[in-house]
Amino acid sequence: MTTVNPVHADIPSQLVEASASGAALVGVSLEDSPLAIVTAINEHARATRDAEVILDDDSIVALGALLGGQFIREFGWTWNELDYGDDNTAFAVLNEDHSSGAPPLNWVYSTYKNGYEINFLLAFNMVVAGKLPPGTPGDPAIFS
Repeated sequence: MTTVNPVHADIPSQLVEASASGAALVGVSLEDSPLAIVTAINEHARATRDAEVILDDDSIVALGALLGGQFIREFGWTWNELDYGDDNTAFAVLNEDHSSGAPPLNWVYSTYKNGYEINFLLAFNMVVAGKLPPGTPGDPAIFS
């Protein structure tokens, strides 16, 4: 079972700072709508893949922070740390009862570095439509 823990107090502000770099990378303002920002990330991922560009780790973190920030802005989700045991943890944005969420840093890494499906916009729109994966409060169903 996954354990949900709050993130260290300074992590959210660090992720907000990283988001500014992510916004610059995809050509948006942090004040743009969450939908516009997620769309820009999705388009950037496709263009980067098509051009066979490899992003550095700082850019991956910046884009993951930017993506997670849009789930926070649009849906009121929060940053949390998921502990899977055996020193396996991940930052995730989770809904209010911690029954659903996404690990945006890992998600962006897997998409850009490992060729996973580019589905940021699809997932965002599914949450808009209320189609969250079924989870149990405190043991979230994670999508990415």
